[in-house]
Parts: sequence; C-alpha cells; structure tokens
Amino acid sequence: MRLSNFFTTIHKIRWLLSTKQKMQWLGLGVLSLISSGLEMVTAGTVVLFAQILSNPEAGPSYFDRFSGLSGSLTPQGAVLWAALLCGGAYTLKNSFLLAEVFYQNKTLQHMLTLFRMRLLTMYQKRSYLSFLSKSTTHRFEVIENNADQFFLLGMKSLVSGFSELMMAIVLFALIFYMNAALAFYILTMTTGLMLILYLTIMSRFYHVGKQWQDVSLEARQKLLEFFHAFKEITLSGRAAFFLGRYAAFSQQRAQTKAREATLGEVPKLILEATFVGMAVFAVWFLGIQQDNMQAIYPILGLYVYAGFRLIPTTIRLTGYGNHLALAKPFIDRLYEEIHADHTPHIEPKKTVLSSFKDSIQSHHLTFTYPGAQTKALDDVSLTITKGSCVGIVGTTGSGKSTLLHAILGLLMPQKGHVHIDNIPTHNIDWQNVLGYVPQAPYLLDASIADNVVFGDQNPDATRLTRAIHGAQLTRFVERQKQGLLTPIGEKGVRLSGGERQRIAIARALYHEPELLVLDEATSALDHHTERQLMKTIHTLLEGRTVIMVAHRLTTLSSCDQIFVMDNGRLKKTTTYEALSS
Repeated sequence: MRLSNFFTTIHKIRWLLSTKQKMQWLGLGVLSLISSGLEMVTAGTVVLFAQILSNPEAGPSYFDRFSGLSGSLTPQGAVLWAALLCGGAYTLKNSFLLAEVFYQNKTLQHMLTLFRMRLLTMYQKRSYLSFLSKSTTHRFEVIENNADQFFLLGMKSLVSGFSELMMAIVLFALIFYMNAALAFYILTMTTGLMLILYLTIMSRFYHVGKQWQDVSLEARQKLLEFFHAFKEITLSGRAAFFLGRYAAFSQQRAQTKAREATLGEVPKLILEATFVGMAVFAVWFLGIQQDNMQAIYPILGLYVYAGFRLIPTTIRLTGYGNHLALAKPFIDRLYEEIHADHTPHIEPKKTVLSSFKDSIQSHHLTFTYPGAQTKALDDVSLTITKGSCVGIVGTTGSGKSTLLHAILGLLMPQKGHVHIDNIPTHNIDWQNVLGYVPQAPYLLDASIADNVVFGDQNPDATRLTRAIHGAQLTRFVERQKQGLLTPIGEKGVRLSGGERQRIAIARALYHEPELLVLDEATSALDHHTERQLMKTIHTLLEGRTVIMVAHRLTTLSSCDQIFVMDNGRLKKTTTYEALSS
C-alpha cells in the first residue's frame, strides 16, 4: 500500500466513524501512551538489575540515589531489591497491558455492533428503488464481512499498531541514552529491513484483500442460492452442479487465505534471523569500544530486553501494516456504500394519518426504472374513494405492480404525485391505516402468533384473536397441539400455500387497517385454494377500502371498479361485469 493510499485510507476511516467513535479511538491512543510509559519504566528496571548484577558491590550506591537505604543494604540485598523492583515493574506493566487489551477489544466490538446497526438503518431508510438495485447477498456481505474486516483488521491494526510504535520509540530512546552508536545501528537496520518488507510483501496484501473480498461474496451468494433452491435442486437432480459452484469459490477463498497466512509469516522469519545477526554484531561492536567487558553487560542486558520486546513489536507492526492493506478493499467498499449513494432516501414523515376519511388520488404519474428505455407508468391518474373495492389488472409488464408501489409510496414518480385525503403521501406516515398482503409473504421461523403480530413488542391478545378469526385460521390453530405457539418453520415450510396466505392476511388484519391491499395475494395458489381464500377475503370487504392487484379477472369479481393497465398507461376504468361480458 503506497503512502498516499495510506493517508486516503485514514481519511476514509475518519469519515466512516461517528464523533463518539473518534473520541473512543483517541481514548485508546491515550492508553497506548500510558502503556509506553510503563514500558520505559520496566526497561529502566532491567538496566538497573543488569548493572547491579554485573557489579554487586556497587549495588547499594544505586539505591542511595533514591533513598537512604545504602547504609543498611548489602550487595546481596541490593541484588534482591533490584530483582523485586524489576519483577514488580513487569507485573504492573503486564497487568495494565491486559486491562488495555480487554478494553480495546471490548470497545472495538461495541463500535462494530453500532456500525452494523448504522448500516442496517441506512438500508432501511433508503428508497425501495435503491433496495431493488442491489442483491441481498451484497448487503449481507457489507454488513457482516466488510464491517468485520474494517474494525477487526483495519481499526484494530491502527490502534494496536500505534501502541506498538510507542513502545518501539521508548525502547529506542533508552538504547540511545545508553549507547547512541548502537541505537543508530539498530534503528538503521530495523528501518531498512521494514522498508524492504514493505516494498516486497506489504504491497501484495491489498491485492490479496481484494481477491478475498470478491471470492467471499461469490461463495456466500452460491451458498444462499443452494439453500433457497434446495427443493428444486433435489428434485431436478442438479445437486452436483450447485455443489460444484460453491466448492469452486470456496476453494479460491481457501487459497487466498493460505496466501495471506504465508505472506504474514515471512517478516517473522526474516526479523528473527536478523536479530540474531545483530546480536553477534552488537557484542563485537561493544567489545571494540570497551576495554572492560563487564561494562558492556548493562548495555547487552538492555539490548537483549529490547530485542525480546522489539522482535515481537516489529513483527506485529509489520503484521498490522499488512492487515491494514488487507482491509483497504473492505474500507473502500464501505466508504462507497455510504458515501456514493445517489438514489433518493425515504424522507422522514411529517404527519401521522390517524384515519382514512375521503379518497386516494394519483395525478399524472410517470415513472421510468433506471436504465429502462420505456416508461413503466405514463401519465396515470385515478381516484379510489373510501369504502370502495377496486382492482388493478393487466398482463405481465403492464405496470400494475409499479402503479401500486407508487400509490403506496414505495416508488417516487419522476412526474405527478399521490394524495390521500388531499395530503401528499410523501409527507405522511399512514402505515397504521394500511394492511398489505403480498403474493409471496415472508414468514418468520417462529410461531403462528409471532408471525401475525410481526414485531409488535406489546402484542394485543384481543386483536390477535380477531385477526386469526378474520383470516379464518381459528380451526387450523385449534387443531395444533401448541395452538398459536406452534412453530411454522423457515418461510412457513410446514404450512400449505393457503395457510401461509391466511397467516399473511391475519398479519395485515392485526392492526385493524382501514385500507387493505392485496398484491396478487392469490396468484400463486391453485384454483380450489384461491376460491376458498377469496371467500375469506369477501368477508373482509365490509367497512374497508380494498385495493386488489391480480392477473386473473375472476379474482376481481367483488370489485366496484377495475383499472385496466396496458404498457404503463391506464387503458380504461370499468367494472367486472363489463370486462367479463
């Protein structure tokens, strides 16, 4: 990773973090400075212990500088006190480091959790059109894997790298104080070695990270496809094909991880061999400078201690730099995902609509999907009065679903507008008067009751019973041993198609909506199940405004008015009798 890329990455990290998270980041830096100070104290006690150990007779004089103990101290006592001082400093330093590591990991995990929620909330606030533009796998990968690598590789590398850098500076400062020439030699060798490692190894980690990101996304996509299409794959005998697709990308991911792990070990091996060579040179270098070999023992003790600390520190510093390069593609994607979103967001609602009183009106709606050459809606105007039952019908691609989504506020037309009770729909919150039943409702892997209340944290037992009764699920529930607590399996796999739709209807009825929308709610059912379900729907019409979208004309037999769509235009407004004659 080039230096310019490093600073660009730091800028993106600062932009991605909230103000509170930046302050937490700075707090971790302060802890690193404190641990560096403790490292300096510990290194000083090591030098003191080495000096006293090399010349015990002079030991009491060292303590005389700080206290009046020299008169009562023997050389053996001075050695003992120096050893205790050194051990105490080590214990204090390591205890603080343990607390620092715990706090660091806890803080990073907390920041990661909040960041994931920020991403999920961001997706929830974006427009429905934006939701359609990216796959579920892509969003899952961004929230889980990309956020993971951002914090546990990128952020952790910066925080831990800063701590290790402070310790290295402290150790170099101490060696410089003891012997400037030796410090210059170690600094030159270490800096040159890290520069070589940077040019030969670290630059490759970005490409490894980019490949890892790409193959992880593909592997996750193939895995989800396998489970989503499990029944079709099993019955078609195509298991080998789908297993092979996942195996191919999984193998690529394994090879990428192997390359990353191997590259990460190279600096460790090189640095360890270099330190041994430097130790031999240091003994020779100091031996030339000093006539008395005992005089070099304290310096050698410091060198050994510094090496004991500097080898792991330098290895970790190199590793953190590699990890930051590895995390860069993930940081780039998060930055683009949050920063480069040009699709309109759902604006906060200004007014809560407590009841539906008059009508829904669309005025000259025109809408074109991004990249499409033809208009999905072309100057569509209509009125739906309170208490009426209306249908929207048309062939595939006629624009009926797009019209419904525009009326509900999921799509923002390029021209025209929708009003409910003379208020623009983009200025109101009207979910409390709306009940929606889609063609393929998503059912939670939970109980019948959980699927009906659908996230209501304070479920109302009376409304739940009424919704179950209204959807004609009472007898079905009574036949279950666990009643409303009966689990229905993932996506309602333990239920029939009709039972799944009835639960979706009960979910829509739970909030006792004034407006009920049935978006091709019966089109995926066989004729017998559809007839039974339509009987249920007919009992719900009284006192409600109903919008029904359908392929089959017979589904709309109860409608007072039918809007016929054709190539994005409202072809005509008619009745069931007129269309069926």
